[in-house]
Amino acid sequence: MEFGLLAHCVGQQPLDTLPRLVAEHGFKYVQLALAKALSGVDTGLGKLSPGLANAVAEEFDKYGVKIPVLGCYIDMVNPNEEARRYGIDRFKEHIRMARHFGAAFVDTETGHVSEKYPSEAAWELTRRTVEELLEEAEKWGVIVAVEPANGHIIGTARDWRRLHDEVKSSHLAAVIDPCNILRDKEFPHDQDEGIREAFRLMGDHIVLAHCKDLYVDADGKVKETFAGNGTLNYPLFVELLKQHKPHVHMTFESVAPHEMAEALRFMKSHFA
Repeated sequence: MEFGLLAHCVGQQPLDTLPRLVAEHGFKYVQLALAKALSGVDTGLGKLSPGLANAVAEEFDKYGVKIPVLGCYIDMVNPNEEARRYGIDRFKEHIRMARHFGAAFVDTETGHVSEKYPSEAAWELTRRTVEELLEEAEKWGVIVAVEPANGHIIGTARDWRRLHDEVKSSHLAAVIDPCNILRDKEFPHDQDEGIREAFRLMGDHIVLAHCKDLYVDADGKVKETFAGNGTLNYPLFVELLKQHKPHVHMTFESVAPHEMAEALRFMKSHFA
């Protein structure tokens, strides 16, 4: 089993430094959010090209690190229409360039409900936005991976399934991060059912799993930490991953450089 890293967990770095740092920490691939991870490279809307993508991919390849997924987190219901449109167009540009990075899919969350777009209006806008992204993805043979996250329009596995059933596209996939769908009510007491439900509803469509952890602090608040440093039921999570998606890409996040070795040892112990 090979493990990956959100590239910006080692900090925003120059292109000639970032791949080396990722490799030194023992990771074999990255989820690359260009603007967050690369310094000294303008990756804004209109700046991506096959040449730039190839240059980035070749630098990572020197260290044996692949780029199977691009991260392009956008707010699909941003009340500022100009900013919302910019995010959508930038995501579509990532779709067009993904293959030149070596990536098969582009990952995003969906954004939060606002006063401008209350619940059902926000859902309709999100669905239409995803349909627009999928139309572009289908042209280029790329997958759009949507990650449910509490507080977002697509906040639960049930939301993701509803989206899947409404848009009816084989180019829509799921990212599973138990920590992002358990935080509101289900952690820690009902976490097992929450994890099982996520696999029931999304299991066949998962293309990426995120590795981090949760714990309850002294004030009773649920907080994030690195994998193995909390109380998420990792044995159950890993068991279901093996059943539904063996060898799925597993990407570490919420981990600082000095925590990476411990987090990797923890995850490798579950796949020994």
